[in-house]
Amino acid sequence: MMSFEGRFKFQDHENYEEFLKLLDFGWFKRKRALFFCPILTINEKPRGTLHFKGDCCKEKIVILGEEHQEIMPNGEAADALTVREGDDCLITRLKAPWNLEIRREFTPKAMTQFIRHLESDMEAIRYFKRLN
Repeated sequence: MMSFEGRFKFQDHENYEEFLKLLDFGWFKRKRALFFCPILTINEKPRGTLHFKGDCCKEKIVILGEEHQEIMPNGEAADALTVREGDDCLITRLKAPWNLEIRREFTPKAMTQFIRHLESDMEAIRYFKRLN
């Protein structure tokens, strides 16, 4: 089973600015999100508990299968549910009004994050390199 645990550094993106435009993010918030290169640390704990920590944001605790809050790049909170799919994937679904699916696929060297708007089927991809 692939471990979700590790440190991941943002490397690149595809279609992310267009995706943020679709979500009606203003110019400044889009540019900040595009050029922000976070290091994300994920720690796995017992019973499906995951701790997410960015290099400049507070820790978020997610229990797989339980509702939690996701903070959008514009700072707004969204109700979400995260589940494990197979051995190497986490899927987070954000409720209305966002209607998004965030799919994080893990390999020994990287994490790829697919962000899809469920109503329009538009997708953005963000690539992260595994640091450890």
